[in-house]
Amino acid sequence: KEWLKRTAENCSIVAVLIATVAFAAAYTVPGGPNQNTGYPLLQTKPFFVIFTLTDVLSLAFALTAVITFLSILTSSFQLKDFRRSLPQKLMLGLSLLILSVSMMMLAFAATVILLLHNKEQWTRIALYSVAFFPVCIFALAYMP
Repeated sequence: KEWLKRTAENCSIVAVLIATVAFAAAYTVPGGPNQNTGYPLLQTKPFFVIFTLTDVLSLAFALTAVITFLSILTSSFQLKDFRRSLPQKLMLGLSLLILSVSMMMLAFAATVILLLHNKEQWTRIALYSVAFFPVCIFALAYMP
C-alpha cells in the first residue's frame, strides 16, 4: 500500500510538471506571434502542425495520467482492489505518462526543426540529430 501510494504521488508530480510545460509551450509557440494579427508566424509550416499535435497530446496524456494517479491515491485500498483495479490503474497511469513524455520530446524536436529550417546544411543535420536523440533512446528503452 505504501509503495503504491508513493509511486502514485511521485508520478503525479512528474505528470503535473509535464502538463505545465506542455501548457506553457502552447502559448509560447515557436517563432512567436505576428504582431498585427496575433497568429503564429510559422503556422503555415508543416512542422508547426506536428508541434501543435504533439504538444496537445502531451498535455492531454499528462492530465489524464494525473487523474489516474489521483484515483489511485483516493482509493479505499481494500484487499480486492489490489487484485485487479489498482494494478490496472497504475499501468494505465504509467502508460499515459510514457506517452506524454514521448509527445513532449517530439514537440521539442519539431520546434528545433521549425526554428532551424534556414540554417546551413551541416548545422541542421547536427541539431536535428541532437533533437531526435532523446526520442530514439526513449523508444529503444521501452521496446520489448
